[in-house]
Amino acid sequence: MSKIGYILNESSVCMESVDIREDKNDRTRVTGMGTLQTGNEKNRNGRIYRTADLAKEIAAPRQQELLAAKQMCGEAGHPIGADASSLVRQQTIDPTKICVRYLNLWMEGDNVMGTFQGTNNALGEAFDKDLRQGVLPAFSLRALGTISSTPQGAVVENLKMITYDYVIYPSHPHAYTKGIINESAGIANVAKSNFAMNSSMDGTRSFIKEFSNKDVVNAITSMRESAVDYIKDKSHNFKLLQECYDMTNYDTIDIISPHKIALTEAGKNTIVMNVEDYIANEIQNYV
Repeated sequence: MSKIGYILNESSVCMESVDIREDKNDRTRVTGMGTLQTGNEKNRNGRIYRTADLAKEIAAPRQQELLAAKQMCGEAGHPIGADASSLVRQQTIDPTKICVRYLNLWMEGDNVMGTFQGTNNALGEAFDKDLRQGVLPAFSLRALGTISSTPQGAVVENLKMITYDYVIYPSHPHAYTKGIINESAGIANVAKSNFAMNSSMDGTRSFIKEFSNKDVVNAITSMRESAVDYIKDKSHNFKLLQECYDMTNYDTIDIISPHKIALTEAGKNTIVMNVEDYIANEIQNYV
């Protein structure tokens, strides 16, 4: 088995039903219960999470401490925008963007189960109203890990759970709420070296600030596009990713270091792929 990259965000499961209860002592929020994720099965993104790894992360000291302090929260959607590729941002639960608070997490067979409420802010109030109106919320795992190619398929290993964010369409078809129970890898601050030819607009702008000569900027842009095309054509790792995932939705490919590229799906999921040494050497020679 060979490690072929890092995964940052994983779509999770839409809940088929939601158990909903209202606390007689606190009628401001209802509590929902449902399946957050299912292990040992290939999700809609073609990836497999081992149940044992999910159980280990649920019981990890970080998750248990956050649950005990009622600070295990999820955001309204995965982090997107200019800072989405930052490891610090990916590992941070932004208190200004949270909408759901997890009261408890546990395993039932292969399923990660949870009880949850809307948070005490505007986003949490909207989440609570949706629950009361019968909306079946879906949740998506945000985590760090590596992807290994195995006979069973692409398996996520070295899992480090961050949280479950509230999303619209999850990758696990079972990750919907069952009812209302009245119940921060490798992208981290990667230095954009002059060689790195980062294809993101932010990278281009920072390069333009450093080099005002338009001819140099145009040359770098052209080299970046050629380098990306070369990787897509020659990289065995890239071809393996194409076999595991639907790459048509990954509309942005950034070269973030001589040996790594980041593929982003419309501001949602980001995969960091290792570039083979011989390809990286060819690109450096070309540059």
